[in-house]
Amino acid sequence: TGMGQADQAIAALERAEQLSDDLEVIRLLGISLARAGRHADAVSRFERLVATQPTDALALVLAATSQNELEAYADAKESAERALGVAHDNAEAHFQLGRALEGERDVQGARTAYAQATAADPRHAAAYFHVAKCDLALKNFAGAEAAGRAFVELQPEDGAGYYQLAIAELAQGKNDEALGSFERSVQLDPKNANALMRLGALYIKLKRLDDAVSALAKSVALDPTSEKGLQLLSDLCRRTQRLDQLIQALERAKAAHVSAAVLCRLGEAHSDRGEAGTALDLFRQAVNLEPERIEAQRLFGYSASAAEQHEQAVDALQVVTQSADVNAHDWYCLAVSLRALGYIGDATTAAQHCLAIDASRSDAQLLLADTAAEPGAHAVAAEAYRAAVESGLADSGVYQALAQAEFGAGNAAGAVAALKAALELSPESDELIDQLAQASEEAGDHEGSVFALSKLLKKEPSAEGYHRLGVAYQRMGRHDESAAAFKRCLRMDSDHAHAQYALGAALMHTGRTEEAIAAWEKSTEFSPDDASLFAALGFGYLKVGRTDEGAAACLKAVELGLDDVSTLLQLARLFERLKRLDNAVVAYDRVVQLDPDRAEAHVQLALALTELGEHQRAVDAYQEALLLEPDNARLRYGLGVGYANLGHNDAARKQHEALQALDANLADELLFVIES
Repeated sequence: TGMGQADQAIAALERAEQLSDDLEVIRLLGISLARAGRHADAVSRFERLVATQPTDALALVLAATSQNELEAYADAKESAERALGVAHDNAEAHFQLGRALEGERDVQGARTAYAQATAADPRHAAAYFHVAKCDLALKNFAGAEAAGRAFVELQPEDGAGYYQLAIAELAQGKNDEALGSFERSVQLDPKNANALMRLGALYIKLKRLDDAVSALAKSVALDPTSEKGLQLLSDLCRRTQRLDQLIQALERAKAAHVSAAVLCRLGEAHSDRGEAGTALDLFRQAVNLEPERIEAQRLFGYSASAAEQHEQAVDALQVVTQSADVNAHDWYCLAVSLRALGYIGDATTAAQHCLAIDASRSDAQLLLADTAAEPGAHAVAAEAYRAAVESGLADSGVYQALAQAEFGAGNAAGAVAALKAALELSPESDELIDQLAQASEEAGDHEGSVFALSKLLKKEPSAEGYHRLGVAYQRMGRHDESAAAFKRCLRMDSDHAHAQYALGAALMHTGRTEEAIAAWEKSTEFSPDDASLFAALGFGYLKVGRTDEGAAACLKAVELGLDDVSTLLQLARLFERLKRLDNAVVAYDRVVQLDPDRAEAHVQLALALTELGEHQRAVDAYQEALLLEPDNARLRYGLGVGYANLGHNDAARKQHEALQALDANLADELLFVIES
């Protein structure tokens, strides 16, 4: 034993044990076995001693020590308590009882036992160490500090003691004292990775950043599996642009132990340095090494999406979004990649999930709007663009996109408001001005149209622009400005038939009838098939008393297929006043073709035909009218007269019979017509 030859010593003692039952031999053998780590064999020897001498406190303490090493805490507790029953002031017995209680997770009981050990033996260093440990667990930091100081006074070269003392001091805000204790700890035990990590964190707190980087780099080199240490070093170096130092430290950690955590931190560092390809490859390695690690999938997904490797990004981010640890940016990046792959519906859903987590994300609102706009969901897109604007993303492009969505959703007024906002940000944009003019026209915002078109025409005069400006003025009732705009249009394009027509209308409104007629006459040269143009010209002729020309122009309008029912009715009545019943019939015929349910037109057609003596056609017109108004007595009377004019008296009498129930006086009148 004295020569350090433990195995030979144990062999000799085992032989001695066989030769004699000497208790001292058994005790020495038990102690030697315990020192050699053979605690089960040691316990059996100590139990033999106790069986022989139940009051052997030393044997009980030795048994408790080995039982604690075997984690047989209940047995150790029993042995220690028996020892204390024999020698209540035995410091080691109290200490081993504390170990047993600590093993059973009775921290308060263990702390009491350790304190009793120090009371029994004020120089029991290990007991002080464990008192400090228990006090830290119980958050009794002042007690932990006192016990820690007692320990380091007894064991001034023990780094673990200083480490524990530093934690207690730090917990009480005693940063300077903690700094000294941590530094002494790592000086005594330079391989204590936890001490180096905590020292690095304290250096950060004290703004000693170079020292912090050095301490944390040493920590991760010693323990590359410490995710907290890796994160502290990474955050510090990335925040202070010490990327080269970070990469060097992480490469050393990677060489010592490849882990997903190291690969993730290394990938982030390369990404910060603009080396996206290297970062993407490192994140991919992290995923391959530890596919269940959500952080690795997330970083790989982000990086792949940014690199437009969207299929891989979707695969990774779907894993992330199905986990409990999902955030708004996960959904946003997934939406970006899904949209890039053409999965618009899924991209929309992902963007909505993002906003459900963080409604303030204007980029997600914009993405949602873009994805909704693609399949034509303009109302959804408009709502999302509005939300993006409200959340602060308000550049002219967003307002322009909002305007397009509003316009697509049928909200021209909303489009006008958005385009006006866009113009405030980009006042010189011809495209925006033109779009504002179009939207204003659609919304009936004539002042907006005039504003936009005036700005546009100052920059780039055009015939069509002046025509649109004239129309806007015309709709506002500002006929003088309207006429001026149409004239400018015609100076630039003398063949612009619509401007000629509109100029005539504007001049007519200002009382310049002859000029209006001249404009319309000119217009018919360019548009000889424009029915509405001939109708306007006809009314103009009639207004100045050129009756024959007016009637001819109006008839031409009808023959060309004028499709405005209201205008056709005006023409038909005009023809009647001019005693041109044949022309009136043509006009009424056109009305009933366009609007067969208009009973008034059938009646007027029948009356005109009757005047012309076309009784069969008159009967047909009355029959059409009666289909629409079967209880109309006047129509029954007219139909009966028609039949009588044709000599169909039986049919006429049937109308007389039907009329008697509707209007007896008209029935008598009809009978008189039939009989005469």
